[in-house]
Amino acid sequence: MSESDENLARLKRKLERESAARTAAENLLEVRSAELYEITEQLREEALQVKHLSTAIDVSADGVAITNKDGVFTYMNPTHASMFGYAYAGECIGRPWTILYAKDTLRRFERDIFPLFQQNGYWRGEVAGIANDGSKVHQDLSLTAIADGGILCSTRDVGIIRRYSALSAWPIVTPQ
Repeated sequence: MSESDENLARLKRKLERESAARTAAENLLEVRSAELYEITEQLREEALQVKHLSTAIDVSADGVAITNKDGVFTYMNPTHASMFGYAYAGECIGRPWTILYAKDTLRRFERDIFPLFQQNGYWRGEVAGIANDGSKVHQDLSLTAIADGGILCSTRDVGIIRRYSALSAWPIVTPQ
């Protein structure tokens, strides 16, 4: 075999290896593209679900707030803000949850509520908060520990419920 034939054979083998490598790379690219498409679709579905859940929380009749591990509000829905007399939730974000309670209630949190909360990771009961205007907010309060050390707080204004219950207990008089 001549030297040019050997060079030609070597070039053919090199071309075959490069073609095989290109085919393998194209196949891998196809597989990865399909995987990426599936992941992208899953992310779209999850983002839509998060959007739906976020909307549900934002329009909930119950107040919902989240604090970080330092007790500072990182999220609050409009209902929670309104319950305490704030025009919008942003007024409370970045502020400690303690702004919503009087000193005697804060002592109750320290003495009675937080020991049970720390033991169980959950607490529920009635407490009186203080609205922005100084009026009392009687609430059914649920506290749930979050993995990052924060707290998920859900509140319901039971003062409103009591007022409506009292009103509905009145007899209805119809004109004769």
